[in-house]
Amino acid sequence: MISQFLHELDRFTGLFIATTNNATVLDKSAYRRFDLKIQFRSMRHEQAMRMLENLGQSIGIPHKPDALAERRLQKLTGLNPGDFNVLYRRHQIQPAKADYPTLIDQLEEELEFRKQG
Repeated sequence: MISQFLHELDRFTGLFIATTNNATVLDKSAYRRFDLKIQFRSMRHEQAMRMLENLGQSIGIPHKPDALAERRLQKLTGLNPGDFNVLYRRHQIQPAKADYPTLIDQLEEELEFRKQG
């Protein structure tokens, strides 16, 4: 099946765009055929902190995260903007009184869910 895909890819004359969450599983022969590869890295702590503040504001938390929330957030590695978007959409579907500890708990759950695949 890989050889058929590679054959079709070699013959294709248009613009082909592909995405993956795990480039390490791609066949090396296929990987070489992609002329441009873009990697989106996980967010830095400062970026995640800004996203948490923005999320909090958008769902009605009237203050910024405290030092404890910042330390908890700093321990979370692998966050991306989509994780915060999931929490925002969840709040739109099922509004509830929110606070930063609860948001960080939910971010931890998102990371754990992604690890489980």
